Amino acid sequence: MGLVEDPYLDVNTAADCLDVEYSTIGRLIGPLADDGALEELTGKERNRFDRASEVFKIINKPVDQL
Repeated sequence: MGLVEDPYLDVNTAADCLDVEYSTIGRLIGPLADDGALEELTGKERNRFDRASEVFKIINKPVDQL
C-alpha cells in the first residue's frame, strides 16, 4: 500500500513496504519531516507515527477543488 492509499505510516510499516532496513527508514524520516513532507503525530521519541501531510490534504479535498 502506498501513501496515496494510506498517508499514515510508522517506521516498521515503511521498512516493510519498501523492503529496506528499519535503520534506513529511520534516517530518512527526519529529513522528510524537516522538509514538511511528513508530520509526526504522536509527540513521542519512540513508536512515532507520521502522516504525509500534503498527500493527506489533497486526498481530503472535495473533488470540485482539485
